[in-house]
Amino acid sequence: MTDPVSLKEHLEKLFDVRLKAQKDLIEQAKLNMEQRMEGFPAQFVQKGDVESSLALLSAEVKTLTHAKDQLEGKASQRSVIVALFISALSLLIALGGLLRHFKV
Repeated sequence: MTDPVSLKEHLEKLFDVRLKAQKDLIEQAKLNMEQRMEGFPAQFVQKGDVESSLALLSAEVKTLTHAKDQLEGKASQRSVIVALFISALSLLIALGGLLRHFKV
């Protein structure tokens, strides 16, 4: 027959087995993570690369903003020219009406 084991000894043995299994799992996960991380350093972006990329993007945004402002300026310039043309045409019609009124 088997030797009687106290509940305390049984639980300690059970916890020790589970603790050892968890430590083994953690160690295996650590090894797996290290293997996966070996290829990563070449893929990570360095701080200087980020700063230069941000500077480049900032310059491109400024260029696009300037181009947009120019296009909006051209549109408003076009509006001014159309308004000036309509005003000149209205002035000519008004002058023609005045001349016609005084000739009659």
